[in-house]
Amino acid sequence: MNPDGIAYLDMGDAYWRGDWSMALNSYWSPLYSWVLGLALLILRPSAPWEYPAVHLVNFLIYLGAAASFDFFWRSCLYRAPERSDRLIWPVWAWMTLGYTLFLWSTAELVSIRMVTPDMGVAALVYLASGLLLRIRNDAGRWLLFGLLGLVLGIAYLAKTAMFVLAFIFLGV
Repeated sequence: MNPDGIAYLDMGDAYWRGDWSMALNSYWSPLYSWVLGLALLILRPSAPWEYPAVHLVNFLIYLGAAASFDFFWRSCLYRAPERSDRLIWPVWAWMTLGYTLFLWSTAELVSIRMVTPDMGVAALVYLASGLLLRIRNDAGRWLLFGLLGLVLGIAYLAKTAMFVLAFIFLGV
């Protein structure tokens, strides 16, 4: 357990017991601590089982990132019926390439070994990117714009750096 992970756990406990002076701070973003605190509140693990419970939460976030990546990658490969572009490779080859890159990047660049919100941020970036592609391909239905705003807002709660990146997403 890294020191940041302990801080997220302490903040999560503080949020769910209403200790606002400990929970609110300007250094750590709240979303990950909310998720960890809720999981520990529901599971109520003993002290030796707290670390495995946190890794269970990280694994569930990883599965969410995989689903978000799937949405993003399928949005990349999706072609509107009126578009005549053709993919150079068959879809199965693109899917294999995409999932290989996903597995490599999540194992090497964004790891679930550390107790950080990074995997959740990656999931939200995949989701926002997939929504941008769907907006482009589906002529921008208003529901997609609303979902993009919601995802970017949640991403800001996951990591403060997403505040600046949200403007880039909105500009695109």
